[in-house]
Amino acid sequence: MDARSTDYFSKMNKLINDLESCRLPGRLKMSNVLLLGGLAEAAYKHDFAGRRALDPVLLAENVSPNLPLDSNEAALACVVRKKPQAVHDLLGTRIESAQELDAIKPLAEELSSCMVPGTSSRLNKSYFRSVLALALFRSATLTASQAGAR
Repeated sequence: MDARSTDYFSKMNKLINDLESCRLPGRLKMSNVLLLGGLAEAAYKHDFAGRRALDPVLLAENVSPNLPLDSNEAALACVVRKKPQAVHDLLGTRIESAQELDAIKPLAEELSSCMVPGTSSRLNKSYFRSVLALALFRSATLTASQAGAR
């Protein structure tokens, strides 16, 4: 779903409110994209059990039809198309670790080749990782469903 839509917000609130064990006192505010990316990363790890999703060529061909939502996400979907294994490897690192930083560097370098000429972007690590996770999960799921249909 488009994380910026009213429908997404309503369904996410229902999901969280339906899970009594997830309720905490107080209010938590965060970017919808970060929450969606975190869920995508956890779902990717669960559904694909820590292994590379599928053949990187097929995976690259299936980078999410549900992205991009904006030019940053289009560029990050391009990074997944070009470097699916490197994105998979990134998701195997702990957040805020030296390994995460090492895994992000080549992906950040690849990002420049995916940007629209004449544009620039400033992305923080959390957003970068979240959108890559979202694109990889959606692509792996689509690839797996297509492979199962053959």
